[in-house]
Amino acid sequence: MAAASLLFVLILATASSVDCASQESNGSCFSAERAALLSFKAGITSDPGNRLVSWQQGHHDCCRWSGVTSSSSTGQVFKLDLRNHSPTEYESHGVKDPKSHSLRGQVSLSLLALRRLRYLDLSMNTILGDAMAMPRFLGSLQSLTYLNLSNMGFNVLEELDLSRNHLNTVSASNWFWDVVSLKSLNLAHCELSGTFPDELGNLTLLETFDISFNHINGVMPGTLHNMCNLISLDLSGNNISADIRGVIDMIPSCSWKNLQKLKLVDANISGTTLQFVSNLSSLSMLEVSDNQLSGSVPVEIGMLTKLSYLYLGSNNLSGSVPTEIGTLTNLIYLDLSNNNLSGVISEDHFASLVNLKNIDLFPNNLEFVIDSHWVPPFNLEMAWFSSCYLGPKFPKWLRWQKGINSLHISDTGLVGRIPNWFWTTFSEASFLDISLNQLTGVLPPSLEFMSVLVLSMKSNLLTGLIPKLSRTVEILDISRNSLNGFVPNFRAPQLEVAVLFSNSITGTIPTSICRLQKLRILDFSNNMLSKELPDCGRRELEQWVPSNNSPRVNSTSSFSLKITTLLLSNNSLSSGFPLFLRHCASLMFLDLAQNKFTGELPRWISEAMPSLVMLWLRSNNFSGHFPIELTSLQFVRIIDLSNNNFSGAIPQYLENLKGLTGNANDSDGNPFQEVYEDGSVFHYIGFSSNSFSVVIKGQLLEYRENILYLMTLDLS
Repeated sequence: MAAASLLFVLILATASSVDCASQESNGSCFSAERAALLSFKAGITSDPGNRLVSWQQGHHDCCRWSGVTSSSSTGQVFKLDLRNHSPTEYESHGVKDPKSHSLRGQVSLSLLALRRLRYLDLSMNTILGDAMAMPRFLGSLQSLTYLNLSNMGFNVLEELDLSRNHLNTVSASNWFWDVVSLKSLNLAHCELSGTFPDELGNLTLLETFDISFNHINGVMPGTLHNMCNLISLDLSGNNISADIRGVIDMIPSCSWKNLQKLKLVDANISGTTLQFVSNLSSLSMLEVSDNQLSGSVPVEIGMLTKLSYLYLGSNNLSGSVPTEIGTLTNLIYLDLSNNNLSGVISEDHFASLVNLKNIDLFPNNLEFVIDSHWVPPFNLEMAWFSSCYLGPKFPKWLRWQKGINSLHISDTGLVGRIPNWFWTTFSEASFLDISLNQLTGVLPPSLEFMSVLVLSMKSNLLTGLIPKLSRTVEILDISRNSLNGFVPNFRAPQLEVAVLFSNSITGTIPTSICRLQKLRILDFSNNMLSKELPDCGRRELEQWVPSNNSPRVNSTSSFSLKITTLLLSNNSLSSGFPLFLRHCASLMFLDLAQNKFTGELPRWISEAMPSLVMLWLRSNNFSGHFPIELTSLQFVRIIDLSNNNFSGAIPQYLENLKGLTGNANDSDGNPFQEVYEDGSVFHYIGFSSNSFSVVIKGQLLEYRENILYLMTLDLS
């Protein structure tokens, strides 16, 4: 089809044309829209038909301007009809004519200011396009439902991106399958359904096709044999429901040597062989993760010499990893995670991976057997080796990976002391996880020189003191070790989550807790803490030597902490109900069970902590009456005051505890779990290994995350 005669009418939703003469304008336009129209006119260098002569600065009624229709209620322009209604005989046949009445110039970007524009007709202005590319900004007119650019002399449409629009239609019944000039078509996240239409085969010039994350069922049709220019194909997030070999056979064989990117993530694809990939010799990216592929990783993978990104994670692949992967000199990202791979990983697997930056092998049953003097050819940025076997000695080759941002080596069989070079080598890393090993010894007295955001060292054999932490650290999990205290002047100004349960920490909780203004979750349970908690009054706050740009705290009346979860059970803490809780208005989960707290419960609990979901005070020495003010807690679902010395009558109005009747809104909080994002991967840290003991009808029951569904009131 010739460019001059190309009819390009987009009807994206049902729209009706409204004549300006039938509308009563309010007599004025918004000044911004009037300026936009005048700017459009300024881009027009010639108007032989005088269609824009009425567009004047002093004429404020836009509806009286030729071709402009504005709303009678809002005054906003919703229709712009500048069609050349007097084409010459030549133009009527799609041929340019020097005597044309066509507008000349440029289609101005100022049209974007017409935010309620629904109808735009610039058709038959054969010179306005003048063989230029179609203005891309027209796709940003968000209210547009009708667009007519026919016979404008634009180049044919080659690139169409409709991604993340709610088309919500059957895929076969759409106009874009007939735009045979397309070279790039993006339909990702458009809520398309049904099957691939046979008309897809009409797009023989197509180079890039993305129809990912829709509701398409089945494989592509057998009409694609002439689609020989494919460079990138993304069918991810659909229900392909086929064998991997069948999917590849549907890709035109004439494009196999051209195809560079193939994405089939989460597409319900099965099969036992991947050997076919050797036919796709130009592939630079292969993503087939989150499917049901089985069998082994084929040795033929080494034939894909241009491969840069290989994603085979979250399948059922088994067997060993072929050493042929080590020949892929262009490989940047290797993901074999969440499979059933086993066997040995040696230096041969990395021999020529000079460009490797990211590797994910978690959690396969792979054993690293690497010489202690080996120097890797790569400089990693992200490495996930958790649940592989790297031990028993700390792998020395990691010492060369000074550019790592994220390192996960939990549950890797490491035994012995953490080498001193570990802290300096990874001083610039943001995420470090060395948990679930048998690491021993003491930590450095200060880690302030590091840039870490998330530091997990749980379930090791570490002893000594908890050091001064990095000024950047936000999440710390050092639970299930044998640490016994804090270094003097402990500080961590950005700390949000501190998981320290099941250590041997003695003494008092440091007063620096009062300075942790971002702290949300604190778990000191199962330690040997004693005495009283700091009350975060003036005395503690004045110990804070502020920085040059931080004002000194002069009053505690407006002071507050952001703590939502405080778990202090099974210690030897004493004195009265902690006064610093007055500053914890966001507190939802409070566990003070199995301590030595005494005295009466204050009446300010419900006022100071109105969002409480769990109040756990079991096995202390509290006394006095049950404060009637506790019945004002609207969200509380667990109240355990058992094994104390309370006396007096049970208060009335317990029915006010809406959370215990199931009428309160479910809480979003979870004291057992903290989620953080590391690149594109979500990780869970903290409380998954902690638990609560609950006595119900004389039976001691252990609860974990499911305690959030428990509703109980225990005053025994």
